[in-house]
Amino acid sequence: MQELTARVATTEASASGWQAKGAASEARAVEAERRLAALEQQLAKAERAVAEAKESAAAAVTAAALRPTTASLTAVLERQRDEIDTLRADLARVSAAEASAQQRVADVSSKLTYYEQGEAAAQMELLRAGVAAATAKAEALAADLADAESELAAEKAHQTQLAALWKAALDKVTAEHTAAISAAEAAESRAAAAESRVSAAEERAAHAELRANVAERRAAELVIAARAASAH
Repeated sequence: MQELTARVATTEASASGWQAKGAASEARAVEAERRLAALEQQLAKAERAVAEAKESAAAAVTAAALRPTTASLTAVLERQRDEIDTLRADLARVSAAEASAQQRVADVSSKLTYYEQGEAAAQMELLRAGVAAATAKAEALAADLADAESELAAEKAHQTQLAALWKAALDKVTAEHTAAISAAEAAESRAAAAESRVSAAEERAAHAELRANVAERRAAELVIAARAASAH
């Protein structure tokens, strides 16, 4: 039973270790989701920056179109062209930055997905192997437990049989002892009766001896009297 208890404790410790590993994997998955959310937020910021740049460019063009004067129309137009070129350059840089950010997000997401998938697959394989090993151990323990229960049942049956044999032997010895006590008591009763009869016989013999002594004395007295009578 101690060996079975030790095996059960080892199985429970192994299951706890695999649960801890599963919890660590879940924590890493949560961290990966958090990082991905942060990257998505950065992408959203970049998209908002592009939209703001586009709006700024449109607003600048509109303002430049509403402020021209007839005296400096050409200069204003030139400045507008320069501003538009600058805005286009800014927009191109922003678009390039957005594309680069999107590419980095895609690369990071791809790498993250690849690493997570690989790690998850490895963890899953380890978990499956652990579960298979734990299942095999549990089945072995169940088989050992079944064997132990069978042995225990056989031992209980044997103990029951021994108890029945012991009870039968005890009953027999008790009956024999009771019979012996009864026989001893009967023998004591017979011996007491015999002793009583012996005492009565001894009393009768004593009385007979006493009568014989009396008769002998009388006979002697008669003899003496006869001799005395013959002498006269």
